[in-house]
Amino acid sequence: MAKYFLFFKPQFKLILLAILSGILIGTSYVPFPAWAILFCYIPLWWAATRADEQKLSLKFIFFLGWLTQFVLTLIGFNWLYFTAREFGELPVVISALTLLLFAAFMHIYIPIAIVAGIAIKRKFKIENSFLVSLNQVTGDPFD
Repeated sequence: MAKYFLFFKPQFKLILLAILSGILIGTSYVPFPAWAILFCYIPLWWAATRADEQKLSLKFIFFLGWLTQFVLTLIGFNWLYFTAREFGELPVVISALTLLLFAAFMHIYIPIAIVAGIAIKRKFKIENSFLVSLNQVTGDPFD
């Protein structure tokens, strides 16, 4: 178990950015006002480009996108637990598993799109000119 945590420790800031993006998107779903629609994917984009700069694997970049979609689905679709419990008359454990499985696969297009974008960027050697200029103006948020 200790080796598992050592794998994620250096990338902890990237994981936090992915979670932040999931929270921003999740709290912009229908019961809430759409307050973060314009900038909700920026933390995930920043984490993915930073992971690409660090030459991290596409599997880890997929994990960042998957974590974002998992958090946003848990927040935005929490009513599935209630619906499965009340109207489907399922036990609590089955209702919770229903929500977790739904959250694991519902927005799978987000990590697939991020991995595809990073793979295309790596294949054609596209530079992060916007990110480089942004870091020169604002400073690197990871330092």
